[in-house]
Amino acid sequence: MLNIDQDSPQIRIPPPLALLLCTLIGLGLHWIHPLSVIPSSWCLIAGGVFIGLGFALIITSIRLFKQAGTNHIPWKTSSKLVFGGFYRLTRNPIYLGFVLIGLGIAFEVNSLWIVLMMIPLIVFLDRYPIRKEEIYLEQKFGDEYRAYKKQVRRWI
Repeated sequence: MLNIDQDSPQIRIPPPLALLLCTLIGLGLHWIHPLSVIPSSWCLIAGGVFIGLGFALIITSIRLFKQAGTNHIPWKTSSKLVFGGFYRLTRNPIYLGFVLIGLGIAFEVNSLWIVLMMIPLIVFLDRYPIRKEEIYLEQKFGDEYRAYKKQVRRWI
């Protein structure tokens, strides 16, 4: 069970679990009725690139949170805003990293189903944790966060 801080966005479904669920559903559909997404000669390269980019986004972003002395876990208290690194380009590089990893897995397996399952993942991330986090951060950090929202896009 999650130990949810009172002062937090109150995220009760871990976002990585959503990535896992969408990927597993896509794998199941691929097992039932395989549909390719790219020529098989490109699968390993494309998959590796996307997975590598996804992990780079996530790891770099988590390091920025640790350097700032605040939590990256969405059900924990945030004590500071992070504006550096990939946060200059997107307000949600960790969630973007999840999507890139999902696409990378889709390319590795060569499954259109997993690619298609990234659509509900994006909708879930956008409507649930991101929205809750934005409300929380706006209440906690006020004008500083609102100014950041005006300068940096939610996704890319």
